[in-house]
Amino acid sequence: MTTTTHLVEITDTPRFSAEIREQLSDLRKVIEVARRHGTRDFASQVGWESLILHEQELMDELAESELYEQTQKSGAESHQHETLRLLGTLVGGSLEAGHFELRVGDDLYTGDVAELAKAGMRKLRFGADVEAEVEIAVAASVPSRSESQPCYVLRSVNPVVGS
Repeated sequence: MTTTTHLVEITDTPRFSAEIREQLSDLRKVIEVARRHGTRDFASQVGWESLILHEQELMDELAESELYEQTQKSGAESHQHETLRLLGTLVGGSLEAGHFELRVGDDLYTGDVAELAKAGMRKLRFGADVEAEVEIAVAASVPSRSESQPCYVLRSVNPVVGS
C-alpha cells in the first residue's frame, strides 16, 4: 500500500462539480464528432490532442471539486488528504448513485465514485478483486465535532491481473 499525505488549506472555492460535469458532457459530444470526422491532417491532429488534454484537465478539476464538496459537508476549514493504493474486493456500490464499497481485509471503505473511476467500475462485477486508488480527506478543524469522519473518493479501479 502506498500513501501520500498533504495538508490542504481551503482558500479558493473551486467551481461546483455539477458545472464541471456539464462542461465535460458538452466536451465529450465535441470529441465524438471529432472522432467521426477523423484526423486526416496536421491541424485536425493538433485539435484532437487539444480536446483530449482539455478533457483530462476537466477530470482533474472535477476530482478536486468533488473532494472539496465532500469536506465542506463535514464543516471543515481545512483537511488532511491522502491517496491510498489498495488491493481489495469490490463488494458493493452504484454507478447511478456514485457510491462504492471496497473491502480490504477487515476494513470496509465506502464513499463517492469520481467520474474517472466510473469507467473502471462498469467493467467489474461485485466480488471482483481489484486494485483501487482511494482518496481520503479528514477534516483538520470541525467546530461542531470532537472527532472527524473521513470522506472517501474512489479515484480509479482496475481488476487484479490474473484473478
